[in-house]
Amino acid sequence: MNILVGTKHDFAIEVGNYKKDKETGKLRFWINNQDFGDFKRSDKLSYAVRSLKDITDKYSSLYDDSFDSKTNREIFELALVLDAEIGSLTDEDYEQMDKYERFSFNLGSQFDDVSHVVYVKDGQCFFSMVNEYRSFCC
Repeated sequence: MNILVGTKHDFAIEVGNYKKDKETGKLRFWINNQDFGDFKRSDKLSYAVRSLKDITDKYSSLYDDSFDSKTNREIFELALVLDAEIGSLTDEDYEQMDKYERFSFNLGSQFDDVSHVVYVKDGQCFFSMVNEYRSFCC
């Protein structure tokens, strides 16, 4: 039996195959009717639970004034240092990584193929997620 919290067309968290004694299960997020996360893989749910708690606890620190004039896509690229050239990172690239690492959370192995950034802009919390197939920001 799967448990769905929220609505798939807005934002939802889905848990399947939950084993209470081992605290494991399958996990994925739904954003605008698109799913993110490997729902074939069962793993400990504590990583995602801890990260979601961190997001609520650290809500105010998920804002950065450098985001004010940027689009959601630009924020995603900035926070993940996507403009850096693989294999030749500069000191500035490392400084940028250090500055923006607080916007990325360990959600567990179900999200190993999903790059994500969580941030606050204009009083709203945004989840930007990209995997090899699609991207979304809500």
